[in-house]
Amino acid sequence: APGAVLLVGNHSTIFSGDRWIAEKPARNRLLRRLAAHVFRHADAARVVNVDEAAALALACDLEPARIDAIPMPFAIEPFARPVDSVERIRARAMLGAGPDDPLLLWVGRPVPFKRLPVVIDAAGKVLRARPDARFAMVGDRRLAREDLDAMITATGAADRITWLDQGLPHDALPAVFAAADVFLMGSHYEGFGGVLVEAAAAGVPAVSTAADGPRAVIEDGVTGWLVPVDDAAALAHNTLALLADPEMRVRMG
Repeated sequence: APGAVLLVGNHSTIFSGDRWIAEKPARNRLLRRLAAHVFRHADAARVVNVDEAAALALACDLEPARIDAIPMPFAIEPFARPVDSVERIRARAMLGAGPDDPLLLWVGRPVPFKRLPVVIDAAGKVLRARPDARFAMVGDRRLAREDLDAMITATGAADRITWLDQGLPHDALPAVFAAADVFLMGSHYEGFGGVLVEAAAAGVPAVSTAADGPRAVIEDGVTGWLVPVDDAAALAHNTLALLADPEMRVRMG
């Protein structure tokens, strides 16, 4: 309406994410053009990371002062609460790990941009180097397009990989995060990466691809490690470094 103020929000990587375009080129190029048209008429815009803010300003010729990069809000208190030893052991058993087994964790929706093939490949490299380690995944496998069972088998360590197929209720996740030693993320892109915030609240260091969202959460070499996108070897290398150095793991967590 005339005189109304138009505020537009973008919680993804519409303008900075060329990998998003590559998923469905015709559809996503159309959506980007539509988004650009809307944003050009905005009085103010909100995105969730600074890389998207810069890309939006360039793509839509918006003044940077009209764009705010405001992270997604998360209720971190449940993840930051102390988890007692009994609860932790119970959670680790559910994830296929004993009380002292090094445990890697991935949580999310197994959709293509999460790059589960890269995460599974990296986890397999870690498990082959550390026969005492375990890897757990939590998420609804029905969303996956890849043959994840074949990928898990190809690691040669399928007996040490656990998948909780239907996911878990959200109130069960804090104990799951607290049970882990290292959190893995291999996404092509993320608007923000809320699971990284939840892992951090639980005191668990993360090794992630250096997509826009993770770069807003992880301080590389301080609160975790950032590696190139699609680099399973780098994910594995930094994960092994954390497993080999409990003091670094605690410090980063």
